[in-house]
Amino acid sequence: MFSIIRRIKDIKTLILTQLDNLREESHTSLSNQSSILENEFSLLEASTHLIEMLEAQNQAHQKTHAELLQQIQRLQRQQQQYRDALLSMTLGIQPQLVLPHQDLQHPDMALIIYLYSYLPIRRAIDIGASTGDASAQLLQTGYEVYAFEPSSLEFEHLRNRFSDQPAFHLFQVAIDASNSFIESPQIHQASLSNLHEHGKIPAEVGLVRINTPTLDLDVIQGMGSFKYPVVVTKFWDKQNPHPTSDTSTPSTSPPGMEQLVQEMRQREYYWYIVICRNLETREVLFYCNNPRTLDRSWGNVFFFGNYDLFAQALKWCSAMLQPAYFAS
Repeated sequence: MFSIIRRIKDIKTLILTQLDNLREESHTSLSNQSSILENEFSLLEASTHLIEMLEAQNQAHQKTHAELLQQIQRLQRQQQQYRDALLSMTLGIQPQLVLPHQDLQHPDMALIIYLYSYLPIRRAIDIGASTGDASAQLLQTGYEVYAFEPSSLEFEHLRNRFSDQPAFHLFQVAIDASNSFIESPQIHQASLSNLHEHGKIPAEVGLVRINTPTLDLDVIQGMGSFKYPVVVTKFWDKQNPHPTSDTSTPSTSPPGMEQLVQEMRQREYYWYIVICRNLETREVLFYCNNPRTLDRSWGNVFFFGNYDLFAQALKWCSAMLQPAYFAS
C-alpha cells in the first residue's frame, strides 16, 4: 500500500516538475517572441521613418527641379526679349525677314538693315541688282540706292518696279575693274572709281553690295582709291563651286576667300564677318577674321573699314546666329 502511495507521489512530483519545465519553456518562448516582435516593430518604425525621409527628399528635389525649370524658362524669355530688342528695327522695317521661332531667312540682308543706324552715310550701291529684291529692302530701310544691272531684261523690270521711287537710281552698267569709261546706247561698262570720277554716283557712299556671278573681285579692284564703310561680297568654297562658273577657265571662276581678304586688306579693310551656309544642310553660321571656308559652304563676307562698325555687326551676329569654329 505504502509503495503504491509512494509511487503515486513520485509520479505527481514528476508531472509537476514537467509542468514547471513546460511553464518555464513557455515563458522563455513568449519572451523570445516578444523580443522578436519588438525588434520587428523597431525595424518597421525605422523603415517608416526612412520612407518618410525619402518622400520628403523627393518632394524637395521636385520643388528644386520646378524652380530650376522656372529659372531656365525665365532666362529663355529674357534671351528672347534681348533678341527681339536687337531685331526691333528689322522687324519694324521688313517683318517677312523673320520666320516662326525667330529664325532668319535672309540674315545677310537683316544685318545690312541693322547696320543702317550705324552708318555715317545712308547711300548704298547695289551691284548686280537682278530682280530688285535687295534694292527694295534697302529702300524700305531708308537707304538711297544706286543700282547697277547690265541685263536688258532685268534692267527694264527694275525700271518698271521702282519707277515711283525717287531715291532709286538705276544704271544699265557692267561694273568691273576697267580703267576706261565705256558708254553706248545699249550698255555701259565702267569701274566704281570711274563712275565716281564722272559724277555718275556720289563720292560718299555708306555701303556697297556686290552680287555678280563671278566678277566680285574685279569690282573690288575697280574701287580705286575710294573707300566705303561696309563692302559686302559673295564667296564660294572650292568644294562648292559657283553654279555659273567654269572651273577650267580661271577668269570665269568666282574668287576664293583668301583672294578677297588679301585684296581688301590692301585697301585697309582689316575686319570682316563671314555669314555662310552649308550647301546640303542649309545651316547658317558666322565667323570672323579667318580666311578659311567651311567645306561646301557659300555666303557673304562683310568687310568693315573701321572697328566700331565691325563691333556693332559682331554684336548682332552673336545674338542672332550660331558661331562656327575651325579645328586647329
